[in-house]
Amino acid sequence: MGILDAYLMKKYLKTFFFTAFLFSIIAVVIDFSEKVERFVESPVTTREILLQYYPTYLPDINSILWPLFALISVVFFCSRMAKNSEFVAMFSSGFSFMRISRPFLMGAGVIALFLYLGNHYFLPQTNRIKLDFMNKYIERQQASSRVRATHMFISPDTKVYINSYNTLDTTANDLRFETYQDNNLVKIVMAKRMQYQGPPNHWLLTDMETRLFDGTKETFEIQRNARLDTTLNIYPEDFVSWQNDQKRLTSPQIEAYLDRAKFRGAGNTRPFEIEYYKRTADPISIFILTIIGVAVASRKVRGGTGLHLAQGVMIGSLYIFLSRFSTTFAMDPKVTPWLGVWAPNLVFAVVAWFMVRRAQE
Repeated sequence: MGILDAYLMKKYLKTFFFTAFLFSIIAVVIDFSEKVERFVESPVTTREILLQYYPTYLPDINSILWPLFALISVVFFCSRMAKNSEFVAMFSSGFSFMRISRPFLMGAGVIALFLYLGNHYFLPQTNRIKLDFMNKYIERQQASSRVRATHMFISPDTKVYINSYNTLDTTANDLRFETYQDNNLVKIVMAKRMQYQGPPNHWLLTDMETRLFDGTKETFEIQRNARLDTTLNIYPEDFVSWQNDQKRLTSPQIEAYLDRAKFRGAGNTRPFEIEYYKRTADPISIFILTIIGVAVASRKVRGGTGLHLAQGVMIGSLYIFLSRFSTTFAMDPKVTPWLGVWAPNLVFAVVAWFMVRRAQE
């Protein structure tokens, strides 16, 4: 790394983190003004607000806005350099546009690495605390039953049907276990009630009926007062959900959830897939927006820094809007989740390519 690279990268990172700090303060003020009435009405303490909510709110809002901060930082810093004719001197010395962009991309790599690690491993931990706080004091939500009339596989040859699940006493009602062998139904066990006994997956079945099939022969047994304490590949969290459940899980946990849901044939995995792909797409967007920022602000124009910042804010706002729209669009079953999530990056990558070509002219 040369002296020029170190200088530009250092300036970029300092401007970026100052921008993030400044906007974080603004975000806290706006969020507090919106929620102050709910804070007053809720039995929440000042200590919980200051030490529990806002320390977890800031990482979440920053993870959303870091691509925008990266763009604004590059535009602001490069615009000042263009105003002082520093880019003119570098171009006159034989530097190409991509050579000048190298330190900015290195700085973007540092920011993207932080965002990547945060999205996949650390932010879910803070999001869990934040969402629990929101559910308890702001939204005042209770855990809700995920589905009724549930069908799932608990082993390759055993399927279970559960009519309903009560979250208050962790009890499932009206169950039917179907066992297959060579694609033929060989056994049905029906239970009126199944209650959770404790971790990891102990359940107590009561009021059971068993039907065995051997070709055209059927054996039927009723066990009204029978109690069966057993372990099953079923967990209480399979039936309980909170809003934004996917934000509580680290990426390895989402992968494990998706594998289990795929094995069971569950159909409610799209929000988790979208969240998983988005955690990688957002860091990549920092590289794309950084290149766009350098291309926008590396030329000296009559409007100066003000015009460059206006263009940068407009482009960044358009990216945020398209990103939110594509996430909603990706919820459509006809759309591949990764394509819906990566669409803004693909679009702005094309925009970046055209802007770089124009900047090199």
